[in-house]
Amino acid sequence: MKDVTLDDLGQPDGFTLEDLKRFQDFASCGLIDSGVELYEHQLEMLKQGLAKKNLVITAGTGSGKTESFLMPIIAQLVKEAKSWGSAD
Repeated sequence: MKDVTLDDLGQPDGFTLEDLKRFQDFASCGLIDSGVELYEHQLEMLKQGLAKKNLVITAGTGSGKTESFLMPIIAQLVKEAKSWGSAD
């Protein structure tokens, strides 16, 4: 079932609106285009991953497994990045 785009995501627990916007901007640069609808398992992996749950994803070829496990990782990194110092 596809019905939610990256732009339609609600605010995950522990994320500010700024965190969500930064993740959406970053992810839409190549991971998932902003207008592409997410599969239900992709959205669920994102929510559960951000809730710090251990997860396993199994699905058929071409079902978006890669995005399913990368989105929570990237979202967490984007959230943490705002507290990192500059690279100078």
